[in-house]
Amino acid sequence: MPDQHEKLIKCLKRFPSKQWINQYFDLQKMLLEDLGIENNDLRLALTLSQDKLPMNLGQRYILKPQTKGSMLCIAPAYFEEEVVGGICVWQFTDNKVPADKLIAIDLQPGTPFPQLLYHACLGACMAIMQKSKKSGYRKFHSPLLYDFTMEPSIRNEILSEF
Repeated sequence: MPDQHEKLIKCLKRFPSKQWINQYFDLQKMLLEDLGIENNDLRLALTLSQDKLPMNLGQRYILKPQTKGSMLCIAPAYFEEEVVGGICVWQFTDNKVPADKLIAIDLQPGTPFPQLLYHACLGACMAIMQKSKKSGYRKFHSPLLYDFTMEPSIRNEILSEF
């Protein structure tokens, strides 16, 4: 069974480029910093399970990279994804009432992430944090993935291996 380091490298190789990887993880880092989330926060799960790299808060996907250069991002139910060129791929519900949704958006290297979507994502995350105590995915949390996200030297070292 591969260790976390090998598994991370295998996952990262599936994405379009190192520039794309850096852009995605810079976005994830900014979100974690703006939310004040540390590695030991039980509401957070950054996972390497099933060769995917989703960021979860509580029971919800927050960010999830896609191998063809797009990504999924959470936003409140009222957010109009068409404004940022996105497509709603999943509608979360709370007691059968539409809640947050996951929006697919292209993430082109060098193109800034839409600020409107970032602020909507940040707002959805803050609401999730208020009502969550622990992520159901926490048992799969990878401290290495957190360090890869937050520490430039660790990210550069791992990216230099392929």
